[in-house]
Amino acid sequence: MYKILACFLVCCIGYALANDLMTYHVVTISLLTPGQGMSVLIDGTHYPLQQSSTVPMLYTGSAPKSQIGYQYTITKGGNPMETEIFERSAEYLSEEQSFNDVYGQSWRKLDDMKPLPQLYAFDRERYSPLGGMSDPAASNLYEDGTVATIHISASPEQVLAMHQNKMDKKINLLADFTYINYNSIQEFKNVSFKVSGHSSRQWSKIPYKIKIPRKAYPDGLYRRWHLKLRSESTDPTMVREKLYNDVLKSTGVIAARGGYVSCTKKVTRLYINDKPIGLFLTVDDPASSTFIRETMYGGDRKLHIGAIIKADAAEGSTTANLNYLGQDPDLYESETYEIKKESPKGHPSAVSDLIKFTKFIREYNASSVPDDARAVKIWEEHLDITSYIRQLAVEWITGNWDAHQYAGNNYIIHRDTVKNRYVVLPVDFDYTFGNGVEADQTRFLTGKPLEMSEGQPVNSYLWDKVRSTPYLLNMYYETIKDINAQLMTPDILNAHVDSIVNLIESSIVWEQSLVTQTTGLKSAKSIADFKSAFVAGSKNKIDLLIGLKEWIKIKHSSILQL
Repeated sequence: MYKILACFLVCCIGYALANDLMTYHVVTISLLTPGQGMSVLIDGTHYPLQQSSTVPMLYTGSAPKSQIGYQYTITKGGNPMETEIFERSAEYLSEEQSFNDVYGQSWRKLDDMKPLPQLYAFDRERYSPLGGMSDPAASNLYEDGTVATIHISASPEQVLAMHQNKMDKKINLLADFTYINYNSIQEFKNVSFKVSGHSSRQWSKIPYKIKIPRKAYPDGLYRRWHLKLRSESTDPTMVREKLYNDVLKSTGVIAARGGYVSCTKKVTRLYINDKPIGLFLTVDDPASSTFIRETMYGGDRKLHIGAIIKADAAEGSTTANLNYLGQDPDLYESETYEIKKESPKGHPSAVSDLIKFTKFIREYNASSVPDDARAVKIWEEHLDITSYIRQLAVEWITGNWDAHQYAGNNYIIHRDTVKNRYVVLPVDFDYTFGNGVEADQTRFLTGKPLEMSEGQPVNSYLWDKVRSTPYLLNMYYETIKDINAQLMTPDILNAHVDSIVNLIESSIVWEQSLVTQTTGLKSAKSIADFKSAFVAGSKNKIDLLIGLKEWIKIKHSSILQL
């Protein structure tokens, strides 16, 4: 009788396990050919997965919960064709479903990303209740250690026309947008999708912008509605911009955060209409009012935030140098100072406030300012001077020439209506750490801080006046030395760089097999080029002279001699 009962229990347990079903999800980086499919292999048995009707690289299906491990298999006509060479541990499975696994990629999230130390706090009064060390621009969208997938679906004819006419900045498509991370799938209808950038449009791999309609999606994508997909075409490492962004965070500067994605800008894989496009860096758009509201005002919808001006040297006849040109608003070109958000009712117009600020800069006389902390207080009435000096220090340490002090370019001016002063926010960081402007790179690398814009027209009258103030200039020098000693050492930065490389290297290999969607400039990105670009640059490469790690080492040593 006991034998019969034991057999009965074994049968019952086996039946229960067989019916203990859960859902498995897997994303294929390369789209499968007709007739191919996916299955999950559990205890020697293949269970078929179904292709998503809206996201063709996503396969989902039910199968018993694995007790030990599982693998995914590409099938042909229902028969196994290729199985992953590793087994995924069952310990990460929930009772109901797997993560959104990526076929052939053994990890979902890399935990050992060697984060940079937090050197300076953010604004204690506003940005964080935790003593200022918590990043107000943080979002789950930019979770370190992950590579997400973005799929854009739009009219094929309109996408083709957009790519064929990529220099036309007026082209803007309506599209459906799907975001897939290791633990999230989010879908959005009727998003705005367009090519972005200025000179970056000349490359065959181009950047894009996505705008999610806020009314239809009040929570956005992790509280973000405006995204830039940065192609990083000018940088063979694809790391410089992400590294620069992380340095800004460590120095307590609010700026666009970023992560990687693959698109079909966080690193991302991108797909458009089922076609794999490549690896991109997903970043915020700091010129958007939603970003400003979320990061500087905690998402407070009742607050009337001030004007937002995009300072851009690429479009107008002059740089965004903050020169006082008189009281006539028409003298301040809208191409150079593009008003992205006007001042709220009851406040002076955005251009009126800008004119007042440039007039203060023109009339400022450093010789009449005390050589002590009172100099800071004078400037704090007009500008977040501490954040500004930190930004300028990072610009010089990294050789960021396509920015405020060297080019009068790539920054946002926001009028903080709570503190009644301006805040400067930096944007776009690919031309850094030895990338571009080859003729001046040696001076950037080993010269003195105030020599960065030597020989250039005055491209920042603001910086000219700030550095003419001895107390503020000393703040600038001390900030440089502090950052160099405690943050930007070769040991700290190279460990962080290596962790980013470990994250994206397989996606770099994947991108090499893809065909670009437009004609234009191309940079060699073989895996050999990718790896060598960290060690040393080459005069024969487009927009590159100094290797990333080469810059880090020499620059750190150079600053020690100051």
